[in-house]
Amino acid sequence: MATTKYNPLIMLTITIFITHSTTTTKANSNNLHQEKQSHLHIYLHGIVSSPNPTVIRVAAANTTYKSPTTFGSVAVLDDPLTEGSDARSRLIGRAQGSYMFASKEEVGLLMVVNLR
Repeated sequence: MATTKYNPLIMLTITIFITHSTTTTKANSNNLHQEKQSHLHIYLHGIVSSPNPTVIRVAAANTTYKSPTTFGSVAVLDDPLTEGSDARSRLIGRAQGSYMFASKEEVGLLMVVNLR
């Protein structure tokens, strides 16, 4: 059986906290009303090594492989978004887009992602 390998950088279970926090006050019959606040926790799983990877490197500079930060590497992704941190938890959507390693001195990602 093939083992699924997660890229620790991406997989730090890139926990995306999409926080919709609206705290406004409205006058409502001489009472002040405060709207509710919601915190959504969505887990993105980038699978780089398996029979069916969700992240694929599409470009790299000649110096990328010598760089400790893999500067210059570009990848595309179609990652599952789940309810929990376990990749087998309920699928609630997908993150699709690309990212590049954009720093020579530290690990820095520039990501462009659509959530669906």
